[in-house]
Amino acid sequence: MKSLMMLGFLALAACGGDGGNDTLPKRGEAASDPTIVSAVARCVVGNTPQNIVVDVDATDPMGPVNLGDCSGMIDSLIDQDSFSEGCALSFEKDCAIGDSVVIDLTVANKTGGVTTASVSLVLAQ
Repeated sequence: MKSLMMLGFLALAACGGDGGNDTLPKRGEAASDPTIVSAVARCVVGNTPQNIVVDVDATDPMGPVNLGDCSGMIDSLIDQDSFSEGCALSFEKDCAIGDSVVIDLTVANKTGGVTTASVSLVLAQ
């Protein structure tokens, strides 16, 4: 079941977004959907290859225990994490502090609610 859920997240993330035009916070259409509160991206320099790390914060109408997984896509790179210890997505991609990057985010809760957003973020250190 978890593998099926993972494939669903990857498919949702791969659907593409709004070209970075969404703003956060963003909530899904249903009352039971989670809200993507914020996303912060940073360029991890000094590593070879470099990484873009995106920390995603979300809330859920049934409380934080109901938050499930998050996934993201930058260009064709995809990563997924759970909210058990916070959602941190990592993408192996050249970057520079101050660059802008468009990321398509998907956050799902354990009861089937899903929210997607396509946001443009400036890379911090």
